[in-house]
Amino acid sequence: VMPTSFKIDDSAVLMPASEEEAADVEQGSVSGNSQVSQAVLPPELILSKCYLLESDNYESIADGYFQAALLSEESAKKYPALSSGLAEFNKQISASCREDFKELADKARQYIAENGISDEDRASATFESRIVPVRQDDKAVSFFTSCYSFLPGAAGGTTTFRGITLDTASGKMISLKDIIRDLNNKKALVIAVNENLRFMSTGDPAGDREESVSEA
Repeated sequence: VMPTSFKIDDSAVLMPASEEEAADVEQGSVSGNSQVSQAVLPPELILSKCYLLESDNYESIADGYFQAALLSEESAKKYPALSSGLAEFNKQISASCREDFKELADKARQYIAENGISDEDRASATFESRIVPVRQDDKAVSFFTSCYSFLPGAAGGTTTFRGITLDTASGKMISLKDIIRDLNNKKALVIAVNENLRFMSTGDPAGDREESVSEA
């Protein structure tokens, strides 16, 4: 469950329409003129949808999109390191999604050829990678990616998740070992997970994390 203070309108998220806006995506920021949705908590996180398409003979083989995470122009000036960190993430997610999409399209093309499916009867493979914000404040920016793919002829689609947390001040990605020194300490891991789940459901921090983890 997302904190109610986040307000993101997926229907308003659009792919950058100009070379200038596309450059903003690479830089991890976007101007106020871009048609993208904004969250309401500082730093302002913006999601931009980038579309993917693979076709043969003008007929779609696979289609879909992935989302990039940016900062508003004002937030990018206030948090330059975070903007750079998001730019690096965007490069990673773009390369990863394009590679996965190409693999999906190749499998769809193979399935069509092996089963002799005509252009009129075939269905496109589907690829959708969304970003779901969890936390945005002066300490950390956290979100997870939800990637769904469907191949025609399959019994169902596949969804994978990946969590991302960046330090707001440095822009560096935070790993579990940065929070918990002893990863073999199961009690500390349970405390960390429970605190994160509580924050996701209520939007409130779960007490002194360092103290609770050190006690574990």
